Amino acid sequence: MRLRAPLFGLTVMSTSVSALAQMSMPDIDPAALDMRDPFKRPLVADAPTTAPMGVLERFPVEEFKMVGAITGTGRVRAILLDPDGKTHLVSEK
Repeated sequence: MRLRAPLFGLTVMSTSVSALAQMSMPDIDPAALDMRDPFKRPLVADAPTTAPMGVLERFPVEEFKMVGAITGTGRVRAILLDPDGKTHLVSEK
C-alpha cells in the first residue's frame, strides 16, 4: 500500500508484518561483527603490575589539569599540572 505525504511529496511504503517476516535479510559480513563499537570506550588489557610506572602514570588522567598549550612548532604540546603540583610537557608520538 502506498501513502502520499501531503507536505513534502514523499512516498511511504506500508508493509504487513507477515510480508516483513518473509523478506530475506542480507548476509552479514563476519568481519563487521568483529569491529569495535565506536560509541563505547575500547577495552584496554591490564598492564602487568611488575612494570615500573612512569611519573605520569602514577595518577589517573582526570586528576591532571591542563594549564597551557604550545602550538606552531609542527607538533602540538600540552603543559599539564599533576596533583603534586609538578608540571609536565606532553605531546603525541
